[in-house]
Amino acid sequence: MTAALLTPETRWYCPNCGHEDVTKQAGHHVRFHACPRLFGLSAPMVIKGVKAHVFAVEREDYVGHELVQTDGRGRPIMSVITERADGQDVAVYAPTARNNAPGIPPEFAHNSWSASKIFSAFITDALNNTAALDLNSDTIEAALFDNSITPSQSAAAASTAYGAGVWASGGVSDASGWPALGRPLAGIASGFSSNVFTFDANDTASANSTTTLTNATGVLVYDHTLAAPVADQGICYNYLGGANSVVNGSFTVVWNASGIMFLTL
Repeated sequence: MTAALLTPETRWYCPNCGHEDVTKQAGHHVRFHACPRLFGLSAPMVIKGVKAHVFAVEREDYVGHELVQTDGRGRPIMSVITERADGQDVAVYAPTARNNAPGIPPEFAHNSWSASKIFSAFITDALNNTAALDLNSDTIEAALFDNSITPSQSAAAASTAYGAGVWASGGVSDASGWPALGRPLAGIASGFSSNVFTFDANDTASANSTTTLTNATGVLVYDHTLAAPVADQGICYNYLGGANSVVNGSFTVVWNASGIMFLTL
């Protein structure tokens, strides 16, 4: 007789508003909900029975032209932190990368990152068929970096790649939770509507709930399938608005409702 495999059930609650939910899903995952006590933010829930304090953190840096997450009061939010007795979880809200948004004026910048941008080389190489970039079927990775580097939208293709140019240093990783190479994007969607091309994916979470990361300031999104002419060529980079850390917990990059990146034509 073959034994039936039961999908595990996880019960969740929100310490702020009291909302409860149930998921039936194998593997590590985090349940989110629109919390009225956090002014409508999509906030992580907590496994029932675990005591925790959940609160929002305002963006540390100048907003400028960035498409950032705001709460119901219009405040720019960088992250939501869940503090537990044995660690913390962090959900960080990534702005949308664009091709033509001005960066933060130097007099207002608090970090070496200044905006979320699409690499010019990515657009050029895709349109000229220099590189066989296929966002729908290639493995696209999201690697984390600290504020010791200064990304450049106009970098040559070879310098946009993971492990090259400024991306050769400053990586933020956890061997099992968020490897140096990054976490793969899942649920990728891309399309064109109303003169806008949008590239998006499901929110990207650490592989486990015991991840420790320090000063994650931005994300490099790159094509890990591409081997030539530039292996691991960069697509865009998304500035997280400040330094984000997690200790023995889950780390989730919540992509903006406008997508990971978009191009207006």
